[in-house]
Amino acid sequence: RYDAASPDDANQLARSIDAPVDLLFANAGVMGAERGEQAFGHVAPDAWIEALRINALGPLMLAQAFADKVAASAHKKIALQSSRMGSIADNSSGSGYVYRPSKAALNAIGKSLAVDLKPRGIAVAILHPGWVQTDMGGDNALLSVEESVAGQQAILDDLTIETSGSFWHQSGEILPW
Repeated sequence: RYDAASPDDANQLARSIDAPVDLLFANAGVMGAERGEQAFGHVAPDAWIEALRINALGPLMLAQAFADKVAASAHKKIALQSSRMGSIADNSSGSGYVYRPSKAALNAIGKSLAVDLKPRGIAVAILHPGWVQTDMGGDNALLSVEESVAGQQAILDDLTIETSGSFWHQSGEILPW
């Protein structure tokens, strides 16, 4: 079983691949608590720490473990699956005290990775998938998985070192931090 926040698991996974990696896509994520436990006054510290561990630390561990393999590839790209809920500027609804900070931390990590990995030619995309029909998004979500993936793929196809470190909606819109 892979632990998304374990440096040992990330390093073991990287060692198991004996080839350059054109695109590393860090997609593990959890809500961290039931929706009622996301509200002020109901936050469980253990859920908060677990969400931060999986949603922010996990992608960082993957990036560290795979940086050499990505740098050795032809395309040199890292994608981080974030969420618009990680935008501080775009928070008009409050709540989300477990999920929001974990995705805001991931956004900060993504921006730092873009700066730190630029000399190695690695471009980093921070992506909001949209409201997607998954277990987390539910049946009423606006996008199918296929629609979300197609939008994100278009962004990744166009990703360059100059656009590295931006926070994109799957529609192609740049999102505020």
